[in-house]
Amino acid sequence: MMRPRFWQDVSERLVPGPSCGAELPAPRGLPALIPYRGGARWGFCDRDRNVVVPPVYEDVALFSDDGLARVRVDGKYGFINKAGGMVVPATFSHAAAFKGGLAPVQFGEKWGYLNTHGNLAIPFVYDFACRFEEGLAAVLIGRRWGYVDTKGVMVIPAIYGNTGGFRKGRARVLENGSETHWNFGFIDPEGHVLIPAIYDNVDDFSEGLACAYRGGKGGFIDTTGTMIIPPAYEAVSSFGSGLAPVLIGDKFGFIDAHGNMALPAVYDDARSFTEGCACVRLNGRLGYINASGAPVTSLPYENLGPFTEGLAFVQLYGKCGFIDTEGHMVVPALYDWAEEFIEGVVQVRLHGTSGYIDARGTRYWNDAVESDD
Repeated sequence: MMRPRFWQDVSERLVPGPSCGAELPAPRGLPALIPYRGGARWGFCDRDRNVVVPPVYEDVALFSDDGLARVRVDGKYGFINKAGGMVVPATFSHAAAFKGGLAPVQFGEKWGYLNTHGNLAIPFVYDFACRFEEGLAAVLIGRRWGYVDTKGVMVIPAIYGNTGGFRKGRARVLENGSETHWNFGFIDPEGHVLIPAIYDNVDDFSEGLACAYRGGKGGFIDTTGTMIIPPAYEAVSSFGSGLAPVLIGDKFGFIDAHGNMALPAVYDDARSFTEGCACVRLNGRLGYINASGAPVTSLPYENLGPFTEGLAFVQLYGKCGFIDTEGHMVVPALYDWAEEFIEGVVQVRLHGTSGYIDARGTRYWNDAVESDD
């Protein structure tokens, strides 16, 4: 599914949905096996584009650290190993990647978890199930969220209106403060309250601070729940490179961790720093700045995104490419659409079909391959 582009995504202003811990992995270079499209079908090739798993699937995902990859056959999902063997038959209507030896899958109307042998480890009893983070997974029962451990034990009861994945021993939760109002706070892996649910909205912690809203204004709390930077801003976003974007009136600027104004509020829009660069809009033009406020790019981009693995999506004259943190165009703007880099590769779309490329622009597909479609 196409991720919302940077300037289309209002979630940076803290409108969270149920977080399932879909955290991007750290860069590790190219994977040993790369999704490869032959005609209209998918398989896997090695780094030299030699086909290892023939392209016979409707869709594939990257291999997880557990050595299995999700594939789709006749609209159903299963999992294969790196030799192409079908470990989990494609019988599930939805499935997420394995993590920590378990994968959430949907069978009929309910979700459960499979182990890497394809056996049912946790029964199909949930209305939705997320991947495991730090030994716990958020699950939905009816209209409430709770957490189970890897044995399927409900460690934290399903009492929350929304939840996030655990990060460094804490998870964001949404509690029902009244019939018409919900409040956010944080809990630990045993369900104990770390930060009371007294905030209108919160985000996960970044650089030791988390965005928090009270009374319609945004500020920042530390890991004890102390309001370090008072809620005085119309909008705030997470810290990165020691700075956080804040909205003052109708202009954005950046503050430091002490609440001091580090970069003046002159921007029409701004997002958090990632890998030393922040996306801003100034006088109708999009670009990136560094932590000193100096521009990194000069071209009139139409759309752009955060940096991952040293590269960022940009759109120029209706086409997508990637630049590095110095503003150099590394992958030419040739594509109709692009995702974000994960493990050295990124999914792009060209002439109505999608495929994967690496940071050198190498294309892992062959349109000439005939398929049964």
